[in-house]
Formats: sequence, structure tokens, C-alpha cells
Amino acid sequence: MAICPYCKDSVIESEAWFCPACDATHHLECWEANEETCSVYGCESRPESRLLGCPFCEEAYPAERKVCMLCNSPLMNSQECSEFVERYKWNTLDLPEDANILLTMGYLRNNGVIARMSKKAPISMFGIHRRSSLMVAEDQTDLAQGLLNELFERFTNCEKCGHVLYLDEENCSFCESI
Repeated sequence: MAICPYCKDSVIESEAWFCPACDATHHLECWEANEETCSVYGCESRPESRLLGCPFCEEAYPAERKVCMLCNSPLMNSQECSEFVERYKWNTLDLPEDANILLTMGYLRNNGVIARMSKKAPISMFGIHRRSSLMVAEDQTDLAQGLLNELFERFTNCEKCGHVLYLDEENCSFCESI
């Protein structure tokens, strides 16, 4: 049984429609709803002008959009995204469980580190919610880890609501306002 890249639901093979370029399995209704084109980002059957992506956040957008909504980076076509990711060797950083990966990535990038998220799709119907990981260019791993150590030493989280506090901050302004 395959998963339709358009609706993310399972497809029974006897009822499947296959992309002529990449052989991706679709529901016939999904194929038609997507203007009879493949839903797989980077598929050769898709006109490149229809979809752009962010190699930092692994997000895809319609071509009318020019920057990523998560990190404000310029969007790239599928070939440019692949070339960017393949240009570097990537190391995954160990982060505290409560760290916000998107904010942490932004902090590193603002400090000159080439950092990106690797999303792992959740399989919500099975109750599996994998955590994304933060990756940095291999030659910048030590710099990134040093920056993160400094960052995490300066802040803590409010025990009641989870908001970020400076270590010397005694009261959470959010908790006091409610």
C-alpha cells in the first residue's frame, strides 16, 4: 500500500494512478485535483515555475511566493535546493527536548552558521510524532555548539508556562499578566 503525495492518505494499488515520470502513486481524484500533474516536489513532470522550496526549513511554496514564511530565506527551485543541501556535509546537533528548533536555527544563522532543519514527517494516524532535527555544516559544528552552549547558559524556561526567561529573571511577566 502506497501513500498519495497529494492528500497523504493510503492508496490501494488497484485504484492507483501512477505519475508517468517518477511512478509516484496518487488517487485518481488527487491527480485530477492537482491539474493532472505529479504532487512530488522535484518530479520532472512538474513545471518548475509552479513550486519553490526552502532548503533551510524543508518547506515548499507556490512560485508566486519568493521567501520562506518560516525563516525569510529566498526560495529555490528543486535543483537549487538539492545542490545547496549536497554542497555540505551535515552534522545533527543534540538539543534539549524543550528547545525550539526553528528559533535555535535562526539564532545560529544570525551568527553566521549554516544551519537547517530536517523534518521527519509525523505519522499522526499511528500516534507517531517524530521530532525535527537541527543540522549544521560539518565544518561549523564546534562554532554552533559553542554558540548554543552560551545561549542555553543565559536562559531558562518558566516552570509554569514555559516562556523563556533570563537566568536572573525572578518572575515570568507572562504569568504575572494573567
